[in-house]
Amino acid sequence: MNNNTTKVAIIYHYIAHYRKPVFDILCKSNNIDYYVVADEVSNISSLNVINMSEDSSGANISKKWIKVKNIWITKNILWQKDLIKLALNKRFDYLIFLGNIYFISTWIAIVLARLRGKKVYFWTHGFRNEELNLKGRIRCYFYRLAHGMFLYGNRAKNILLDKGFSPDKLYVIYNSLDFNAQTQELNKIGPEEKDNKRQSLQFDADDKIIISTGRITKDKKFDLLIDALSNLNETGSDTYKLIIVGDGPDKALVEAKAHALSVVDYVVFCGECYEESELALLISMADVFVIPGDIGLSAIHSLTYGTPVVTHDDFTTHKPEFEAIRDGLNGSFYKSGNVADMVEKIRFWSSKNRGDVFDQCRLVVAEFYNAAYQKRVIDTVIQEDC
Repeated sequence: MNNNTTKVAIIYHYIAHYRKPVFDILCKSNNIDYYVVADEVSNISSLNVINMSEDSSGANISKKWIKVKNIWITKNILWQKDLIKLALNKRFDYLIFLGNIYFISTWIAIVLARLRGKKVYFWTHGFRNEELNLKGRIRCYFYRLAHGMFLYGNRAKNILLDKGFSPDKLYVIYNSLDFNAQTQELNKIGPEEKDNKRQSLQFDADDKIIISTGRITKDKKFDLLIDALSNLNETGSDTYKLIIVGDGPDKALVEAKAHALSVVDYVVFCGECYEESELALLISMADVFVIPGDIGLSAIHSLTYGTPVVTHDDFTTHKPEFEAIRDGLNGSFYKSGNVADMVEKIRFWSSKNRGDVFDQCRLVVAEFYNAAYQKRVIDTVIQEDC
């Protein structure tokens, strides 16, 4: 790159492992010189993050990483050491901040950067709800400090529009996992691999398979899924089996409910799994993916492997990725808390030929929920603003 190339610093607290693909594609960009500004450790011990080493982040990110020190005042309130110095540095033309109102250094850095004539943006969830309180007003003021916002979803954009933000400053870039790598894993799986996995799980060839992944916590409402499993096997002619991939504080309660409803023999608790080849096989062989509670990136995970998604219809509590579910095309929303309606939606999708829904599931991910799309939007905004 030449010295006249636009230089952009993307400022995060740390880089979660699943974000590696989007930062990798940004850092190897030929048209804009992107840098990552972040610490190497998380304040959440269970969160998998990457660090500056090439073994962890890869050559593209490693050589474009500027380390700052995170000082956590409380669990949420953060001061990033040396961020003010970076905001004043002439090296960067554009700064993209993680739009978190609890990051004190961001408030100061963004004001100083603007005084120096730099363009500043937020990469943020924005509003998940209307938030008509003091915190909501503070959040609005904070967001107005930026020249524009990169958002995870259209719901957030619509709420911001209702609050008077200009549509010209709101850019929906969605979220992503590693679509290319996951597609490669999917292409390795054939009927034989699925049959062998069914046999290893002691599933019959005609069993209907429900899968659910994630930490077993109250907000996921796995207890309702056990209710649905019991209903499915009591009232229909098909036999349903449930695979739960994950662990968490509510696992014992879910197991106890499975025993109480006499469906424990129909449930496989796989525990935590981070091996993508195994996840690809389990999700792609299932008839339907169900999160009875709040859903996020797991929706993208399932759709990438061609499996339709069922979750509840209270959009105020979901993460933005619920928007990838197109009701009736690649999944369904059941009436929140209504087990009978969940059962109906599960039956609907498990009765469909997977070949008929496979492409429809993957289409939205291939179009929007991938790192290449995110980069394309960010590039366009920066280039048009130059």
